[in-house]
Amino acid sequence: MTIRLARARRRIVAHEGPWVGGVHGAPRLARGFSLLELLVSLSIIATLAAIAAPRYHGSVTRHRLDLAAARVVAHLDLARRTAVVEGRSVTVRFRAGDETYTLEQIADPDRGTEDTMVNLAAAPSHLDLVSADFAGDQDVVFDPLGQPDAGGSVVIGAGRFQRTVVLDPATRRGSVQ
Repeated sequence: MTIRLARARRRIVAHEGPWVGGVHGAPRLARGFSLLELLVSLSIIATLAAIAAPRYHGSVTRHRLDLAAARVVAHLDLARRTAVVEGRSVTVRFRAGDETYTLEQIADPDRGTEDTMVNLAAAPSHLDLVSADFAGDQDVVFDPLGQPDAGGSVVIGAGRFQRTVVLDPATRRGSVQ
């Protein structure tokens, strides 16, 4: 019995560590990956990354456009509500050449200025104000009843992607198209 136990211990000791059984039970060193296996794995990973990267960039750009369009809608609604609450006209001026729009006489809480100005070309948006058209004008004025002087649209873009914000004079609301 002790001879069998000793043989079993020798077998266990021979298989511990990086050693595995070789030909006729002789121990040999365990091997890692070959260079060919490593290169094949890396080429598969590189191919998948090359396919995924443009799609990821496009989805990030579309997300930034969606957020900016929602912000324009929210600012148009803020201008309308301010006009009604304060009983005065409020103007929103869009400047396509400067990539900016301004809510006049609505204080900017971040900058402490009298007007709120949004620069779409600045970080983190990096977007273009492609156009703004309210019956031939780039400005929209909300009267004290919240009625805009004209309906119209604002187009925001980044590369080949665009979002259009439409101001409906009948509902007095903006929406993203």
